[in-house]
Amino acid sequence: MLLVPPPLFRSGTPALTFTFIGSARVTGLGGSSTTQSFDIGVPSANRHILVVVSAYYQNFTGCTILGVAATPIFVNSGTGAKHAFYLATVPSGSVGNIVITVNASLTSGWAVDVYRIDKATLPTLVDSETLQSNTQNLSNSGIVVPADGGIVVATRSGYTGAATRTFTWTGLTENSDGTMSTNYHASVASEKFGSGQNPLAIGVNCSGTITGGNCGFSAVCLQ
Repeated sequence: MLLVPPPLFRSGTPALTFTFIGSARVTGLGGSSTTQSFDIGVPSANRHILVVVSAYYQNFTGCTILGVAATPIFVNSGTGAKHAFYLATVPSGSVGNIVITVNASLTSGWAVDVYRIDKATLPTLVDSETLQSNTQNLSNSGIVVPADGGIVVATRSGYTGAATRTFTWTGLTENSDGTMSTNYHASVASEKFGSGQNPLAIGVNCSGTITGGNCGFSAVCLQ
């Protein structure tokens, strides 16, 4: 008799790998587009690229990743600091350009941060959160990770009022932190969770009092 093994049931985070690729900070006046080169690794039909963009004042109009048009899965278009999360399946190529456009020339620089997600299907946005706040030590607990897990990516950026500001995160692991232009800063952080977080407490503290204009926070959960 042929014995057929029982089906395997997987618990925890859906089968995926999650890697921070790198970041770019474009200082000075940013223009209405930026082109940055990244090495997104070995080609694969299951390779999905998430691009997190921070800018100021202007609205995002598009993103291509090695020539592939990316979908804006979440956009913070509030006053001041603005963020966009772009996602695309990019099966071919390794080193190439990521191009982001906005509707008019920026008066500050850009922050571009890139993640790779390997998964059999395109990751799905399951939750998002955004805040506009000049609070120096910002706490947020509005993002929910489903019971079977997921990945969370967050950013905080804006005009902080000083040239040497940095951000410190709790609840997530910081991936990059840098100056966009004079007194403008951006940081991103992320984490992969194998179980639910309802809600996930995230803290992001500025190294000094924010004395400038709007500083923004945005986060997404993917699965």
